[in-house]
Amino acid sequence: ALRAKIEAKRNERFAEADTDDDGALSLEEFSAIGAIARLAKRHPDAVEKIFNRLDEDEDGGVSADEFTLHLRHKRHHCNKPPHRPGRPDGEGEGEGEGEGEGEGEGEGEGEGEGEGEGEGEGEGQGQSQDQQDQNFPGRNRVEEASRRMREAQKKLDEANREGAAEDQEAAIAELEKAKAELEEILRQLREEELERVLAMLEARFRQMLKWQQEVYDATVLLDNKFETERDRADEIEASRLSGKEARIVAEVDKAMILLREDGTSVAFPEAVSQMREDMENVMSRLDTTKVGKITQLIELDIIEALKEMIAALEKAQKDQENRKNPPPGQPGQPGDPPLVDKLAEFRMIRALQMRVNRRTAQYQAMIQEGEVEGSRLKPEIQQLGEREERIENIARDIVQGKNQ
Repeated sequence: ALRAKIEAKRNERFAEADTDDDGALSLEEFSAIGAIARLAKRHPDAVEKIFNRLDEDEDGGVSADEFTLHLRHKRHHCNKPPHRPGRPDGEGEGEGEGEGEGEGEGEGEGEGEGEGEGEGEGEGQGQSQDQQDQNFPGRNRVEEASRRMREAQKKLDEANREGAAEDQEAAIAELEKAKAELEEILRQLREEELERVLAMLEARFRQMLKWQQEVYDATVLLDNKFETERDRADEIEASRLSGKEARIVAEVDKAMILLREDGTSVAFPEAVSQMREDMENVMSRLDTTKVGKITQLIELDIIEALKEMIAALEKAQKDQENRKNPPPGQPGQPGDPPLVDKLAEFRMIRALQMRVNRRTAQYQAMIQEGEVEGSRLKPEIQQLGEREERIENIARDIVQGKNQ
């Protein structure tokens, strides 16, 4: 059961990194993986060396088998290290050149995996449960507080109230220190998780932008043909583009999972949700070979939205780097950082509103110029009205602090 859990974890990591779902990691996708992304900032050449070593068949991509089999190969060919004097049984030995960032599982001799921040993947045996308890953050503080409380209880039993009060105060002080240590560790974990989410979201949105631009360019080419000149091949091409748009929608759904799990943003998920609706509209229109002006306008709005999201994610990553390395003499910001700051949220709301205004004006001009009947645009116009209400709601939610 433990091995199955570890294997499932490896497969999950591979799926998250494989942003284009082609079954292989490109160097760019590989470089976006947690520890590898951090390593790339310090030792760019080492990342490519690791990638080339994993790419055993030299096809330019790391397959799921190469990704997982390599880790299993290293584990099976690494015998249990001999017991060394002074080292408790059950302590893990990590193999890998550089820093191993592994996850230990189980009691006693567990199994771990992780990416190495050098030339290798850190992999070793997990620590025993007793050792994990001993290394628990703040443990010493809590034990000292417990000892003080026992002494206070003993002195109370002996009617030594003054001495008991001193021990109680000391116990409270130790607990406060333990709390501070735990809060600092939780803050660091939040920062690491935030870096991972931001990097994954940026990689996904960049891939979506690339595909969406390709769909738009192909739509324009189809529209250059007069409708009376289109044949079966053009219908097949439009259907193919519809399928490609569906693939982009699937990527959006994966991004939405990350945004919902984070839960610190209000405007970002709403912007992604509205973009997804536009993509479904494009998908439906292309499936019926509607490649005209309306379809192209919606596609351009999607492209613009993706560029805005990528810019917001890039800024968020820079802000996160500044939080980790504040200027000398300037303290770091307290509390858990959000995915994007409040200013970025309001910018996104403004962009959503401008998109509604622009599309309303475009539809109005098309009706007035006789390019399309108003009845044909009724669903689109109704959707714009609904979006107006949703934009108002998320603006109110941010003002009321519902994204805190």
